[in-house]
Amino acid sequence: MKRWLIIWLSMLFLAITAHAAELGKTQVPLDASKVATEETAFGNFVADAVRMAAGADVAIVHAMAFRANALIPAGVVDDQAIRSSLASPSRTICVLKLTPAQLRNVMQRSLGKYPNANPAFLQVSGMQVVFDGKAPAANRVASIAVAGKALDLTDNKTTLKVAMPQELALGAVGYVLDFTDEVTKTMVKTDITLLDAVAAEFGRHKDGIEPKVEERLKDNNPPKK
Repeated sequence: MKRWLIIWLSMLFLAITAHAAELGKTQVPLDASKVATEETAFGNFVADAVRMAAGADVAIVHAMAFRANALIPAGVVDDQAIRSSLASPSRTICVLKLTPAQLRNVMQRSLGKYPNANPAFLQVSGMQVVFDGKAPAANRVASIAVAGKALDLTDNKTTLKVAMPQELALGAVGYVLDFTDEVTKTMVKTDITLLDAVAAEFGRHKDGIEPKVEERLKDNNPPKK
């Protein structure tokens, strides 16, 4: 009986790995161990993939979209590795319209527990957020720039297209307080999954990806090490 179980498990493993599709190469490890506390190279890559796939101005991806402590070594990456690194790789991408003032509130929530781990912490693309990590949680964001242009954080009229995983658009990890009925009425649902977006991003980098930490989230008053 035990012998047949071993054979069955081996066949199942072979069946799964046989269907793994190579997506591309990464020059650096894709490490999700710190996505709940700080900007990461892996987070930047996934957020870029979401923004590009949706054609949005900005993208945000919450820490819970990644599997805790997921790590993809440098080298060839297949779809199974991505499936094992994202909590819901088949979740589709949605786009909301947010004003600069609303985007500021979203980032305040993201940074509210910084530098402690926070499932609502956001990895971002298309913007740079400068903040004071020692300021009161509701008043940490100092500035936000999109495509190099500083936003007026009191602006409640201008809107930006912000892409994100569907569960985040529906208010996951506390964002239901920010994504009110008024905001969710602007939602555009795509048929693009997170895995689709990541695969497409690999496809844009034929020689391999090499994501970096780029001070997209910049603490002007960082904790002493």
